[in-house]
Amino acid sequence: ATMVTTATDSWLKYLGDRSLIDVIRATRLQRTWGDCYGYVLLATGRVDVMIDPRVARWDVAPMLPIVREAGGVITGVDGRTDAG
Repeated sequence: ATMVTTATDSWLKYLGDRSLIDVIRATRLQRTWGDCYGYVLLATGRVDVMIDPRVARWDVAPMLPIVREAGGVITGVDGRTDAG
């Protein structure tokens, strides 16, 4: 899988280095093309996973219908899908 994220320093600050190492090991390619562009890459099938370790609801609200209509799922880092 190919994973994009906003920035690796966000991982370290909010989720810790262990989670970053686990995701790196579980994916083939990682890039820091985050924010809106990362969600566009996800919705268009160019990447498999977009991870933002910490966002506000208003940051991802516009992306919810776009990713869902493209067949994707947006969850919290805990896996909950009750956003939006």
